Amino acid sequence: MTLPGLQLVINRSIQDANPLTRKLFADQPWDAKRVQAFVNDVGGITVATVSTAGVPHAAVVVAGSSKGRICFAVSPESVLLRNLTAGSAVAFTLVGDGHCIVGQGVATSRGETKDLSDLVAALGPQFRLGNLILDPWDGLIYEIKPSRLFAQ
Repeated sequence: MTLPGLQLVINRSIQDANPLTRKLFADQPWDAKRVQAFVNDVGGITVATVSTAGVPHAAVVVAGSSKGRICFAVSPESVLLRNLTAGSAVAFTLVGDGHCIVGQGVATSRGETKDLSDLVAALGPQFRLGNLILDPWDGLIYEIKPSRLFAQ
């Protein structure tokens, strides 16, 4: 995802929304840069998945954004990782300071943090070792390709 690609998703989401959702989010729409800054300011995201048995699951995890990409940390052997391995569809929310982002999309593994030093450096400070990510941390980074995203 790129910033222009993220902007297209935001615009299309508002255009295709039902009248109530459009009214809620179209009056003061955020652009992709503001969405990216908010993700980095909040530093956490709730990611919802579904298990193979159809059981919903939501996890609050570390998040960051760079160049239009919305990424989040996944711990090995977690329920979140098990669900993402079985199916990549996600819903997500970020909330802070009276604002929110809600959306849905597909989450794809970018790999293990130890192999992604450039991406880790580009994401918000919450991904830096010694902050919220423990050292050493053998987790993974997933990227969300949003199909719908609303922000206000």
